[in-house]
Amino acid sequence: MKIDCYTYQLPFKNPFESSNNVYARREGIVFAVSGPGGPCYGEAAPLPGFSSETLEDIETQIETHIENWSGLLNSDHPVQELQDHYLAETTLPALQFALDGLAYQVAAQQAQQSLISFLFEEPAPAVAVNGLLSLAGSDDPVLTAQKLHARGFRTIKCKVGTDWPCEQKLLRRIRDRLPGLHIRLDANRAWTTEEAITNLNSIEPVGIEYCEEPLSHPTPEKWGELDRLTNVPLALDESINKNEQWKHLLSYCSFLIIKPMVIGSFSRLFAIRQRARQFNCSLVFTSSLESSIGRTITAVLASGLGSEDHAHGLNTGSLLAQDFTAHQPEVISGVIYSNKLDPAAVDKQHLNQIGTRRIGS
Repeated sequence: MKIDCYTYQLPFKNPFESSNNVYARREGIVFAVSGPGGPCYGEAAPLPGFSSETLEDIETQIETHIENWSGLLNSDHPVQELQDHYLAETTLPALQFALDGLAYQVAAQQAQQSLISFLFEEPAPAVAVNGLLSLAGSDDPVLTAQKLHARGFRTIKCKVGTDWPCEQKLLRRIRDRLPGLHIRLDANRAWTTEEAITNLNSIEPVGIEYCEEPLSHPTPEKWGELDRLTNVPLALDESINKNEQWKHLLSYCSFLIIKPMVIGSFSRLFAIRQRARQFNCSLVFTSSLESSIGRTITAVLASGLGSEDHAHGLNTGSLLAQDFTAHQPEVISGVIYSNKLDPAAVDKQHLNQIGTRRIGS
């Protein structure tokens, strides 16, 4: 079983602005093998600003290990063989996500099952998805929120921390127009502890589902203080990978934002779910702005590991001007239906057109 790897560059419809950079395109690598029951695909696309590795790091490991990985996938127990390999050889998180995606698809085909039924006995039949709303720019956020709500989205996510007085006014206007809408915030570590306490207390009457990563320098002491002095639920995101003390923050937060591409192996995702349960934390899965391949695998994981009571961040395909498979996973009235999730649903013509360079073979 030979692994083919293709680099890609997918342009965004509009330049995508993160907390510390602006991106015109999304870059990554697609992995493809011919499994016992058909094609299998995986994706490695480190997310700048979140991932610890770069695309160049990924390519280096591919050149070194691809023949070994091909052999492991061809074994009778590809999943376990790869887990043993990770223990013996340092394997970057985005590569673990790609390789586990392949291994579990191969194992599912060996068992004559779909990926989702192989992974989970009782996956959620549908995964709710949040809409994305910018509070900056020329478009009226209130009108945009109403349009998202009319399309079936019952949760929206807003980036905050750039101009809080303006952002707060807009959030209040949105709440006035849409009293039943779930509103979640992502502060991207924009605030000091004092600012976070003041800002979250001021917006609490609006009714906020949660605020991600409010603190610029998160420590257990500062999270504890924020938890004591505010009532808005708190969520961890990049701290899971960037803060060695993140496990000590769990008692102060209500949500974990899970980016499988950044976290890595499926086994680590299962372990995080187990730890989160001990602290009554809900898991919200979100994409890493990757292609339809990675998004679909992330949606599969959300259906079995994520909260059934909260929306997940899987609607980012709408940000891309080009993709391997359009509208995959398909979002219908704010929902992804699990029985439609198939990582092998890849437009091979687009893959050959978009894949710019074959590596490691």
